Amino acid sequence: MHNLSGERRSRGMLCGIYLAFIGLGLPNGLLGIVWPSMRRELGLPLEAGGVLSGVILCSSAAACLFLPRFLKRYRAAELALLGSGLAAVSLLSFRFAPSYLVLVVACVPLGAGQGVLDLALNHHVAGRYSSRSVSWLHTCWCVGAGGGVLLAPRAMKWFGSWRDCYTLLGLVQLCMTAAFFAAFLLWGRDDAPDNAEAVKPDFSILKDTAIWSCVLIVFLYSGAECSVSMWANSLLVEARQLSPATASACMSAFFAALLIGRFLSGVLVNRLGDRRMIAAGIAVSGTASVFLCIGSIPAFSTVGIALFGLGLAPIMPCMVHLTAEHFGAERAADVQGLQFCISYLGGSILSTVLGALYAHTTLEAFAPSMIALLLGMVVLFRRFGK
Repeated sequence: MHNLSGERRSRGMLCGIYLAFIGLGLPNGLLGIVWPSMRRELGLPLEAGGVLSGVILCSSAAACLFLPRFLKRYRAAELALLGSGLAAVSLLSFRFAPSYLVLVVACVPLGAGQGVLDLALNHHVAGRYSSRSVSWLHTCWCVGAGGGVLLAPRAMKWFGSWRDCYTLLGLVQLCMTAAFFAAFLLWGRDDAPDNAEAVKPDFSILKDTAIWSCVLIVFLYSGAECSVSMWANSLLVEARQLSPATASACMSAFFAALLIGRFLSGVLVNRLGDRRMIAAGIAVSGTASVFLCIGSIPAFSTVGIALFGLGLAPIMPCMVHLTAEHFGAERAADVQGLQFCISYLGGSILSTVLGALYAHTTLEAFAPSMIALLLGMVVLFRRFGK
C-alpha cells in the first residue's frame, strides 16, 4: 500500500510538471506574432525586436548557469514554481509597459523565469523518472508552443491589441502555475534536494572532455532546430519559389512532426534506450537534409522539412536524460546547467551566423549547412560514447 501511495504521488506530481511545461511553451513565438503591432504603436525600428528576443535569451542562459547551486539546496519543484510565477507576472507586466525601455526591463525576469522553470523541471524529471517521461515533458512544451501560436493571432483579432495578447497568455500561465502549486502541495513536498551540502559550483566539470562533448551536441542541436524554424521558410519561398501558403504548411508540418516525434520517442525510448534514439534522430535528420538538397523537386522539400522535425524530436530529451544517467546525481545539476545555458546561446548564435552565411552566398546553402551540423553531432556523440 505504501508503494502504491508513493507511485500515485509520483504520477500526480508528474501531471503537475507537465502542466507547468505547457505553460513554459506558451510565450514561444508570441513576440514574433505581435511585433508588427507592437512596433507600430511604439514607433520602433524593425531590428528593435531582436533586442527584446536577445534579452530574453541571455536572461534564460544566465539563469541556467547559476541555478545548479540552488538545485542542490532547494527542491527543484520550489524553484520551478518561482520561475513559473516570475514568467507569468512578467507576461502580465507587458500590458502596462509605457515605453520600449520598460519592455526591455520586463524581458529580463521573463527570460530568467523561463530558464529557471526549464532547467529545474528537466533536472527533476531526468533524475527521478524514466526517459519516456522526459520525452513527454518536451512533448508538453510543443503543445504549449503550438497553443500559444494558435491563441495569439486570435487574441489579436478579438481584442485588437498586443497588450491583451500578453495579458491573456499571462493569465493562462498563472493558472498553470496555480495548478502546479496545487500538485506540489498534494504530492511533491516529500521530495528532498539532491545534495544539500554541496552548494558550491563544481568547476572541475570544465576539464572533462566527455562533458564538453555532451554540451556541444546540444549546442549544435539547438542551432539546427532554430535554423530550420528561422530560415527554412525563406528557403522554400525565395529560393524554391513555393507559394507562401505552401511554405507555411511545410513549417506547420515541421512543428507537428516535432510534437509527434517526441511523443513517439516517449513510447519507444524505454525499450530502445537513449543512445539508439539519438542515433536514429540524427540519421533521420540526415535523410531530411538529403531530401532538401534536391531542390528541383518541390515534394522533396516538403518531405524534407517534415522529416527534420521527426528526426530532431528525440535528440534533446534523450540527451537530458542521458546526462543525468551518465554523470550521476552529484554532477548532473552542474552539467545540465552548462548544457542548457549553451543550448540557449547555440540557437541564437548559430542561426544568426548561418543567416549571415546565406545572405552572402545563397539560401541553397541551407541543406549543406544542416549536414555539417549533423556531422559535428555524430563526431561528438561518438566521443561522448567512449
